[in-house]
Amino acid sequence: MRRYHYLGPGPESDPYRLHVRSGHEWQVDGKEKRAPVAKPERLQDPEPSGAEHPIGAVRIEVHDPAGPEALRGGGGVHRRIDDRDHLQPGAAQSIDRPLKEGPAVERQQGLGCAHPAPQARGQNYAADHRLRSAFALYSPLNRLMKPKHLISLKDYSREDIEEIFALAEKMKADPGSFKHSLLGKTLAMIFQKPSTRTRVSFEVGMFQLGGLAVVLNHDEIQLSVGESVPDTARVLSTFADGIMARVFAHQDVLDLARFGSKPVINGLSDLLHPCQALADFFTLREHFGTLAGLKFAYVGDGNNVCHELMIAAARLGVEMVIATPKGFEPNPLITKSTARDAQKMGTPAAKLVNDPAQAVAGARVVYTDVWTSMGQENEAEKRKAAFAAFTVDAALMSKAAGDAVFMHCLPAHRGLEVTDEVMDGAQSVVFQQAGNRLHAQKAALLLLLGA
Repeated sequence: MRRYHYLGPGPESDPYRLHVRSGHEWQVDGKEKRAPVAKPERLQDPEPSGAEHPIGAVRIEVHDPAGPEALRGGGGVHRRIDDRDHLQPGAAQSIDRPLKEGPAVERQQGLGCAHPAPQARGQNYAADHRLRSAFALYSPLNRLMKPKHLISLKDYSREDIEEIFALAEKMKADPGSFKHSLLGKTLAMIFQKPSTRTRVSFEVGMFQLGGLAVVLNHDEIQLSVGESVPDTARVLSTFADGIMARVFAHQDVLDLARFGSKPVINGLSDLLHPCQALADFFTLREHFGTLAGLKFAYVGDGNNVCHELMIAAARLGVEMVIATPKGFEPNPLITKSTARDAQKMGTPAAKLVNDPAQAVAGARVVYTDVWTSMGQENEAEKRKAAFAAFTVDAALMSKAAGDAVFMHCLPAHRGLEVTDEVMDGAQSVVFQQAGNRLHAQKAALLLLLGA
């Protein structure tokens, strides 16, 4: 069974409905509109009059031997995903490829499906660690204007990111000039995961801008326990001017943005970490003076930090090489999506290898992260064995360029992913990197919450 999801106007009158073509039938909001001869019209206008978002089409090829009834019940297994934007007439040939088998793909089983907001008609998809075998949205944004949220840097152009960097540079040099920039503004901060850098940088940042940050720990609110995420989003939107969320499931961030009416910042999810990537590339820009020509080696787990670094590198023109053990590669959907983005923008696509020395050779940036993230504690011993050859030590750093820097998003497990010698050595910019979380996030806060 092949399903074409058109996120935008279809043959029916309501432009905000999701129109699904299944075989020779149109299904609109679950009701079948039979048209055995006529084929559905392709979307010609990428942004019709009055549209807030450009229109895209997402083709999903589904194999389900049980038929459409099982598919509607969630029994189908998605094997191919092609997130094409602005499908052109006549471009019917398939350019998608089956996902490779293996642990990296097997870990996607049990992913859930995000449902787009009524007003969100151009979508980008990525895996989300939820209940069913499917995939979820990167974010509810894909429009040619200033993003309303900070859910992923995939929503941001290179110019948008550079604007954040330029503002962060000014705010870092002259913080006093911005001490009333968010006077009277309030940021609600949801923490399902404990935090040092995220909590302190956002709380101090709001204070330095004249605003107030309200900390909402997971055991202090009813999120996903006594109250749904949509209801929490609606309630917080009546009190606060923005919401920052550090959560397990990326879907929770999406739902806060979908159902709330105020800007949402992804402080970390199991899929993405845009605040970290902003601080990291701001630090590199500050250290080297430019990002042009940088080779960036990432050594370790293909996790949420790695995903966001890939997205940012493609936008900023940074060559990125990722070394992971087999089975711990980045999410294949994000790898495919960032490769397509890099091709469109004429920037280097991330390369995947399984040899740390190959990745680090000639690199000016060597980056690592913990081998076991929060929520993976039961895998700690297995991961420790799998990553034994991926410690960043002096021998590995010697293969990098002479002016190379070492980065870590922290907290670090010294003696595992990095040695003390590297962590505390002259090449380390780890603590400069951590400090820049404050400045990059202050810039983002001002651009999202300011007048």
